[in-house]
Amino acid sequence: LTEKPTALPPATTAALATVIGAAVASLVKAVDGSGVGADPCQFKTLWAHEAAVVAQGHTWSEESYVKQQWTANQQQTPQPSDFWNGEQKLPKGYQLHLRLHNDDVHTFDEVIDALHEPRASFRRGGAGGDVDHENQSLVPLREQATEMTHHVDADGQVTVKDYDNCPEAMQGFRRMKTRGLHCAVVSTPQRQMEHRARQLAMWLTELSSAHPVAACLTVHALVQVDPNHHTLAGYHVWQEPHMIPSWAGLLDPTSQNDEIHACKRRFEVFPPHLVSSYCTRSEARSLHELGSSFTGFWEMTLSDPQFYSNGLTAKLPAEHYRKSPHALWGILPALYNDPTPPTEKHPLLKRLAMLAANQYDLSWQQQHNQ
Repeated sequence: LTEKPTALPPATTAALATVIGAAVASLVKAVDGSGVGADPCQFKTLWAHEAAVVAQGHTWSEESYVKQQWTANQQQTPQPSDFWNGEQKLPKGYQLHLRLHNDDVHTFDEVIDALHEPRASFRRGGAGGDVDHENQSLVPLREQATEMTHHVDADGQVTVKDYDNCPEAMQGFRRMKTRGLHCAVVSTPQRQMEHRARQLAMWLTELSSAHPVAACLTVHALVQVDPNHHTLAGYHVWQEPHMIPSWAGLLDPTSQNDEIHACKRRFEVFPPHLVSSYCTRSEARSLHELGSSFTGFWEMTLSDPQFYSNGLTAKLPAEHYRKSPHALWGILPALYNDPTPPTEKHPLLKRLAMLAANQYDLSWQQQHNQ
């Protein structure tokens, strides 16, 4: 990276590293979402949560709390459980897609029979009732099932059916699983992300062949996907968006009509010049949960203890426990003993612990002197 004739100016290298790192992070996120779609325990939570965010018209789930605080006439908004129980239809333009993956075990006839099962289709409640989807074939025509089978053999995967209802998507997933097929359920945004990831992969290939520095940066970003490492080509970068926690300073009565004062209060708790003041969304939630066990946390941060209890910001499975859609093993158990004490996870918690210890020592000395 630094030797001639392949050396680039430091500013160019830093900018190129940022762009390549963002592209690689998008690729990893797309692959991760594809793995989630193969595990019903995970996609049940993730896609219902995603649908609720789309239905409420929010960019991020935390935005729902902030908007509800400023809205006088609060209406009943759909929650993730409403979508997965079938009580609420999926938002317009948002669907769940049942996907079949290729394998080296099943024959063409076995796959075709699984897609087009000759079941007796009937309607509930007579001729005017609803169609019983449980007794319908996933693919209505055998010719269409044959075409899909050839497609999955050539391309590795194919979309079998689109759903506007979560329970029906789970039903189709289980029917294919009972036949031993590798399948997944992905959402419309996840499928769009995968299309963008293919274009990014092609762009990275062309960029890597154009200059050796770009090739080195791409390899460096691909092999260093650990979120605990924040350096790329010697420059400090973040793999995920970081921000000051959105729950800080929300309950300051003097800041509700003054955005400048609200920012000042937020900066008092999280100084903007410190790296530790900027957290990912998962880190901000963990900090909020850990802070509940520290005396004075709510008073210092002016945050609402019920910020994450509105149901929309559901706690999603950790990335450590997600797996590939082609994996044959089960879900990794969510058992992890963190050796790091809570006071060492963030300077704010350490500060609260020191304040609590000083107050305890002071009160003990006063009682001892009396």
